[in-house]
Amino acid sequence: MIRPARPPDEAAIAALHWASWRTHYRAVLPADYLDGQLGADLAAQWRDRFIADPTPDLILVAGEINGFIAGFARQGTLYIENLHVAVSHHGQGIGRRLLSELASRAIAQGLQGAHLEVFDANTPAFGFYHRLGGIITSRQTAPVFGHDAAETRFDWPDLAALL
Repeated sequence: MIRPARPPDEAAIAALHWASWRTHYRAVLPADYLDGQLGADLAAQWRDRFIADPTPDLILVAGEINGFIAGFARQGTLYIENLHVAVSHHGQGIGRRLLSELASRAIAQGLQGAHLEVFDANTPAFGFYHRLGGIITSRQTAPVFGHDAAETRFDWPDLAALL
């Protein structure tokens, strides 16, 4: 079941986000930061989001917070900021279903295309986004919680490709 996130989901989303980063981003951020301060930083980030918008329609959760996706409208397109699925639920199609539902909601809001950035160290994500029709449009180094990380941008000119 996929549904919009609600304020009571905040802690579970932050915990899944932190667990996912600790699993997948060892080559991106220092271990002491991943295992320490990052948890508090993500908890504060999610708390602030739900304070700013307690009923976000482009932040969705799957099941008992086995996965989540967060997107935002930017200049007529959908920016997909986060997509994380619990390791115990990988390979079950949750990420694909979250992307599809998010695309459907974004189309209903009049958005046209979508894009996201993937850390270059997250090689499994590259195959996933390629299989979904994502097109690499740029590469850059960006600050992530005070650390520089190489990332690649994927674009979908037509959101319908994610349905």
